[in-house]
Amino acid sequence: ADSLISDADHVLGIAQPLLSGGADLPGVTAAISQAEPLLEKLNGAGLPGLFGEAIAAIGPASKLLGPALAGIPAGPIGIIGGLVMGGLDMLKDQQKFEAWKSALLAKPFDRSLLPPVVDGNLAQLVLQLSPMMGQRLAGAAPDLATNLLRSALEMQANGDPKSTADVAAELWASEDMADLRGRFASTAELARALEEYRGSSIFLQASKSLAGKINIPPLTPGAKETSVELPTLMRSALQLRTDPRAASALDQLAYIVQGLGALHLGPEKLMALVQSGLQLGAKLAGDHQSEEPRQ
Repeated sequence: ADSLISDADHVLGIAQPLLSGGADLPGVTAAISQAEPLLEKLNGAGLPGLFGEAIAAIGPASKLLGPALAGIPAGPIGIIGGLVMGGLDMLKDQQKFEAWKSALLAKPFDRSLLPPVVDGNLAQLVLQLSPMMGQRLAGAAPDLATNLLRSALEMQANGDPKSTADVAAELWASEDMADLRGRFASTAELARALEEYRGSSIFLQASKSLAGKINIPPLTPGAKETSVELPTLMRSALQLRTDPRAASALDQLAYIVQGLGALHLGPEKLMALVQSGLQLGAKLAGDHQSEEPRQ
């Protein structure tokens, strides 16, 4: 992903004289000739390879989504394609893009995306998006869910979120929270549940800014362009994060989108780049999976 962003920055550097209108004809020709190989690189081994890794990573986890996948075409490749196109669409509005990125990564990149008030109603909504925490708190008093969410969202003096490991240790040592010792096997397990709980809260707040349908280009032979609701895609991404390999792929996807957006190619060229990259990436992922049994 770092290489992709570097290539995108290089393309922008080459194109700067064209954007400013200060280049003569030889300068225009030289800039185009320098940029084209990099664009080909993005659509050659680099971009399809990144997409292929993401498709292969979320493939096994996507089988657990069930009804959440309804309406998303082409399975894992459709999820990746939809998330990428959704992110590129959100780049038109920086605030919406930050919300998209925070929802995808389930991390607070903007403090305005933290819930302004934590009460019982919010805790129950977040609990529905947090399978691990929901399971551990089954049968508990509602106040426990609310108090744990407040703890999960605690901030340090510098404005950064507190480490969930530190929060878990504090809660574990508190006599007021002695019930947790019978619900969690260890402080490490509690920390993982708090991380999930915090991420679900950020997702819920960020997703309020994300609505509408995202167009997904044809990704398989004979397929047609389709559209899917962005909230459906984002909820699927949140569920995929329970798988560490899928979560890592989603993290990388956010930076791929930033790199692609920095190219300023225009909607049609960008869609064509993503479409071909995904198609080649799907083939690479399929080839890799077919080779695994022989290894």
